[in-house]
Amino acid sequence: MAAAVLLLPGPPALPEDLPCAEEQRTLCGAIAPGEGRVQSCLRARWGELSPTCRQGLDRSAAAAELQIIECEADLFRFCSKVPGQHQATLACLVENRSALTPTCRAAVDREQGRGASVQLACHDEVPSLCAAVPAGDVAGLVSCLVAHAKELTPACQAAVSL
Repeated sequence: MAAAVLLLPGPPALPEDLPCAEEQRTLCGAIAPGEGRVQSCLRARWGELSPTCRQGLDRSAAAAELQIIECEADLFRFCSKVPGQHQATLACLVENRSALTPTCRAAVDREQGRGASVQLACHDEVPSLCAAVPAGDVAGLVSCLVAHAKELTPACQAAVSL
């Protein structure tokens, strides 16, 4: 899963109304936006960031982990008080699904569908190899299954590599 996240395009520069806008201007203003450069700059100056900005960057990381960068604005709008962890972030987005932007709603639906596909294709492997992973933790389940790649059936391997 980590390799898939690394292949994603970097998150966009932060819009002016988001928590790191001031830090972006003052600490990373000379950095050209795109390919995650601004966020990398901000993360490199972590100690100088406000708690609100740090939380926002964590939320962006959660979105990237979920492969739903399309939800960044909705994460700030609906889930600002939710810890930036995969399961909690996805649960918040699902809870607010009807109010999400169409792009984010589609990304959430894809993520939920991926979880169902992995569960179905890996139904034999999950109880024996990944029983400790909490229900609904798609990222955790995929990570666990990837760690046991040599023990997976071809169908499960295909579902995990989606």
